[in-house]
Amino acid sequence: MTGTSVLHQSLFLAQKEDSSKHPQLTIIRLKEQECLSFLKRCNNMDQFKQVHAQLLKWGLFSNSFAATNLVATCALSDWGSMDYACSIFRQIDDPVACQGYSV
Repeated sequence: MTGTSVLHQSLFLAQKEDSSKHPQLTIIRLKEQECLSFLKRCNNMDQFKQVHAQLLKWGLFSNSFAATNLVATCALSDWGSMDYACSIFRQIDDPVACQGYSV
């Protein structure tokens, strides 16, 4: 899919898992999974920034799991930037809550 945005490379396919009990939690979890899927497919910083923007748009940046994976991907990828990862980390409200998560 050369030339295609990483955000458009997959369809948002998800089954409704007991959405009647906790629909908001289900939506957040599905968006987290989609974001992680996008992060794993990033091949450069431009694609990463698209995923970062989508995560902010969805309001998942305050979620420590999503924020931690965002920082780790940026910091540890061959194409990543430690400076950019640090700037993301500084925006996390409670970085202590992010300990123990891994990509």
